[in-house]
Amino acid sequence: MPFLAKKIKMATETCKRIVFHNRPGVDKVPTESNFALERIEIPQCKEGEMLVETLYLSVDPYMRCRMNEDTGAAYLTPWTIGEPPVGGGVGKVVRSGSQKFQVGDIVQSFAWPWQEFVIFSDDNPSLSKVGQ
Repeated sequence: MPFLAKKIKMATETCKRIVFHNRPGVDKVPTESNFALERIEIPQCKEGEMLVETLYLSVDPYMRCRMNEDTGAAYLTPWTIGEPPVGGGVGKVVRSGSQKFQVGDIVQSFAWPWQEFVIFSDDNPSLSKVGQ
């Protein structure tokens, strides 16, 4: 495991993330200009948290509604400008300060931010191990 932690630190001290830059407008086609690519420091995990490397992100038609201030559905919240969009994702735990999740666990969530490395709390109700 020291090799894995060292590999992450040496390979990349920053990670890429996509942020929602501006709203395309109702009935307008989203374009690349509605998003921005940023680099941030890889977050540090504390007790009860884990650092997860993103493996897969889901991009679904319902996400178009989340680009508007009024999503048209009471159960959907709009994406926040300046923050990463969120949706379904799968990743691998690469550092863990958690009793529930260990390094190497594959996890999934329907509230996954669009970035390479994510900190999740082990009490996050949307996070679960794949295959359990």
